[in-house]
Amino acid sequence: MFYNTFNNLSTSPPEMLTIDAEIITLSAKNKIEIKDIDTNHFFLVRYPTSLLSNIKELHISELVKVSISKITLINNLTKKEKIDYNLIEINRVENL
Repeated sequence: MFYNTFNNLSTSPPEMLTIDAEIITLSAKNKIEIKDIDTNHFFLVRYPTSLLSNIKELHISELVKVSISKITLINNLTKKEKIDYNLIEINRVENL
């Protein structure tokens, strides 16, 4: 059964995004939520453990420039899509 499920999944090539954003939530459990300053779109972004020390220095409402990869997982049977965002880089910004 699992074989059939995995056999029907496909992923799109990663798309790189650079966003000027505001920190909405911070978590030590490898996730942050950000809001794109230009579009007001919210992103739940996973980050690798290697960036934890950078994340610990940030504060809610702080302005940042982030580089993230967007990966779309597609179930070919149901045609449903799931989008994952992964943090590549994050830097503080004084004013946008």
